[in-house]
Amino acid sequence: MQTGSIYAAGMRILIVGAAAVALLAGCSSGGKTAAPSTSTRVVPAYRAAVGADAAEIATHIKGCSGIRAGSVGAGGRALSSTASCTLAGHVVVIDSWTVASAAVLSAELVDAPTWYAHGSAWCAFLADPGQSAAKSVLQMQLTNDAAGLLDEAYHPVRPASQPAQKSAAAVVAKDLSGQATFVR
Repeated sequence: MQTGSIYAAGMRILIVGAAAVALLAGCSSGGKTAAPSTSTRVVPAYRAAVGADAAEIATHIKGCSGIRAGSVGAGGRALSSTASCTLAGHVVVIDSWTVASAAVLSAELVDAPTWYAHGSAWCAFLADPGQSAAKSVLQMQLTNDAAGLLDEAYHPVRPASQPAQKSAAAVVAKDLSGQATFVR
């Protein structure tokens, strides 16, 4: 056998083999190739359950850092848990409730015009500037901290600015599938 005919025979075997592989590959995929996916995966919005842990709720707020669990104190109005975090340089207080209706703050409870966010048994608001979450006036009211409120009466603090409150409430409401509300 000549070298040229061995080469030609080898090439025919390679071509037939490649065609067989291509044919088998086409058969296994039904003869069609999948088109690249152009859709985006839609992630459902977070919704906290009634009584959910406030620190867990805080993990779903984009940009919320330094999450800390707090004390519910005397736990007025069915307060389940409380946490705080820092969002855009402001301390945000997040409270979770065992009763969904308790998350809606009333004008009788809030002593100054306030923007806050609330949803399914949670609420969130800005702490008073320069105060820890626990020493914010509204949080002291929610945790029934009588001693803290008495001290605050002698050393009043100003609430966070309304634009900062509104901005934080909007971010929190968006990330937690809630709503931002203004209370007078």
